[in-house]
Amino acid sequence: MDTYNFTAIELSKVPFFIEKTSSDLSKWLFFFRYLNRLKELPEELDEGKFKDLTESAKVSNFTKKEFEVYRNMYHKVWDHNAMRRGIFKEFADDINAKIDGRVREIAKKMIKAGDSDEKIVAITELSLEDVVVLRSQLEA
Repeated sequence: MDTYNFTAIELSKVPFFIEKTSSDLSKWLFFFRYLNRLKELPEELDEGKFKDLTESAKVSNFTKKEFEVYRNMYHKVWDHNAMRRGIFKEFADDINAKIDGRVREIAKKMIKAGDSDEKIVAITELSLEDVVVLRSQLEA
């Protein structure tokens, strides 16, 4: 039979102060005890692990409306990071094909409007050869 040992800690008994030389355990206890009251991290907790948790704690105290604004603001960043890491590699070819198709449609409109090949290349970032081919297809 598996057994588990638990340690109960009364956060209300955690001291009111910490020092740079305090143990990691003391820092963690202080952090959890006063997290809801911290406006800024004390110098003694100026470490990456506590900074990251402080950001998470700020989000947990948001109202529903504030959380929606936060989520919408970071949604694009999260999507971009997911795409960059290759999470959606299976969709990359389809997405790139749609983007390429849109760019070519824009180039065709610019050709019809009488824009120069150089301007089309500069705006659409297509190669000059691609623009020349598109122009010949439209003139045919």
